[in-house]
Amino acid sequence: RMKGLIFAIVLFTNALSSALVLIISPSFADPNLIWPFVGIGGGCVIAAVAIWWFFRHMDDEEGSVVAIGTDRPIDDGTTLTTDSEKA
Repeated sequence: RMKGLIFAIVLFTNALSSALVLIISPSFADPNLIWPFVGIGGGCVIAAVAIWWFFRHMDDEEGSVVAIGTDRPIDDGTTLTTDSEKA
């Protein structure tokens, strides 16, 4: 059952992709050839800024998570030690 569901989802996304191509293809006329690429580029820039905005705090957390249980210094010069190492 799961195999059929996954295959149906793949076919559905394929159908959406084909419909999108049919909708956008008239804009690929010779004088207007630049605008589809401008739209895709602008969308990519907006997506990149949105991803950076939502996940920018994860860089700060990564150093402290990776250094748990070690005496390795983090970016700010401090070291992390566990409670068992303090005793």
